[in-house]
Amino acid sequence: MVLQNELLGPLSTIDSMSEMIVKNQYQISDNAELIKMATLINNATFFATKKLVCITDLNVILDQKMIIPYLDSFNLLEAASRVIDVIQTTNVKDLAIELEVEKNHLWVRSDMDRLQQVLLNLLENVSKEADANSTIKIEMYTKPMT
Repeated sequence: MVLQNELLGPLSTIDSMSEMIVKNQYQISDNAELIKMATLINNATFFATKKLVCITDLNVILDQKMIIPYLDSFNLLEAASRVIDVIQTTNVKDLAIELEVEKNHLWVRSDMDRLQQVLLNLLENVSKEADANSTIKIEMYTKPMT
């Protein structure tokens, strides 16, 4: 637990400072690039924090003390878009990521943190293997339960 707090502390500081820049609390005048970079830092910090939580959860699972996670109701499109933003900002191969959805709102009830972590891991792996200037296509649709 001490290790987790030592790692989360600096991430929380980075997150809060970048959020203040994004919300223009420093009265930055007409500096869109700075705001864009702060947003990227904010998103990257968000997912780094989630990875640390997953590590902690793994320890709980190994200790056989896992509690069923809280299930959120959320729009899958919005959750996926945040992950895609992180991947695109760290992408050095000029990859395009296309997101095709059946509907604008795909509401699901799940553990949003874990779902975003899975999508982030999948996109990171695909990005590593993809050729430069290629396109990654993600399709989301509903499937009737059988």
